Amino acid sequence: MADDGDDAPRRVGPGVLRSPSMDGRYLAICYQKSTNHHYLRIYDTLSGKQLSERAGPPMPCMAWSPDGKFIAVGESRGIIIFLTPDGQLIRRGIRLDPNAVPQSLAFSP
Repeated sequence: MADDGDDAPRRVGPGVLRSPSMDGRYLAICYQKSTNHHYLRIYDTLSGKQLSERAGPPMPCMAWSPDGKFIAVGESRGIIIFLTPDGQLIRRGIRLDPNAVPQSLAFSP
């Protein structure tokens, strides 16, 4: 993957969103396998090894913490979850309006 110097999440195709951590160590990819199957995969960019995979509802947005220790993922059900690169759930339950789908996430320094 070419480094374009932009660490913001980017759509790379229909139903595919990628987001490198700020230090470039990890790469998160959300993709739609079929209408009802959506996945988040996290890779170690140094080894190329897949560290985790999570199935769930559509995940339209995500953002890495500045230190790269976790990623926030917005789910289409109006919930924000926080995961470690190896897929451990840190926190679940920041619930937005159940009719609202998060479109973007960001951390404030």
